[in-house]
Amino acid sequence: MNRLKQYITSVIIQAFTIVNIIGLPPVFVDVGKPSGYVLHAATDAGYILVKIKGEKIPPERITNLVAQPRLVTGVYPGDELGGRVELSWSAPKDPEVYDVHPDTYVFSYIIKFDTSTRGYNLGYLNQLWQWWDNAERVRTNHLWVLPQEAQGQTFKEYPHGFGIPAPEEKFRLSFGITNKIIITGLPKGEKIYIGVSSRDRFYNQSTSTVVSEVYVPASVIPPCKVADLDDVASGNVVSPGEGWVRLSWTSPANDRY
Repeated sequence: MNRLKQYITSVIIQAFTIVNIIGLPPVFVDVGKPSGYVLHAATDAGYILVKIKGEKIPPERITNLVAQPRLVTGVYPGDELGGRVELSWSAPKDPEVYDVHPDTYVFSYIIKFDTSTRGYNLGYLNQLWQWWDNAERVRTNHLWVLPQEAQGQTFKEYPHGFGIPAPEEKFRLSFGITNKIIITGLPKGEKIYIGVSSRDRFYNQSTSTVVSEVYVPASVIPPCKVADLDDVASGNVVSPGEGWVRLSWTSPANDRY
């Protein structure tokens, strides 16, 4: 008599859910024998039981988001055209997912922005979520800068609203690394409000970051030089009293923004 053998394999279904597959060959059981013993397998066919393990705790909230205007040229195509900001943050930890999938932490990121708070006080969590639900989502209009493994790449979104793949997931990197991403195609010359949230592979979403305010630059071409500020002969520099000065000049042309 042989004890029943179980064949267990860890797999991923749609890359989101951890399951255990248990293969059990059908057997003849001698009812006169102690429970748990079998005589032999009936056939080579079998069936499987699927055990799905999940959790409901989201990743930690990102607390150190920094948003800056992207004012460079010649690094990536289109840099000189403006409409870009750069975001950086520390990759958050997802402690709960470690128990079932120890080689990754955060699965994806969701980045949203708007040109207005739409009257919501973003310092209150319930109003932050209301603002977040209707803000515009960043999709393929991005370029990764850090980590180095992702540098210069644009990641295709996951389906079903999961967001942009996290470098930690794609390259098996740990939490705590610095993520830096360039958001492109933003409204030039506008102040925007922008935030980042993360998901784990069980679709749990973290609370959005404290939304950052940043101005979106236009072209890197500066306005024309002020040409007549120091033209004393024309009377543009006048000292009406001790300790202060009154200045006047002709407004220069600009680059439309």
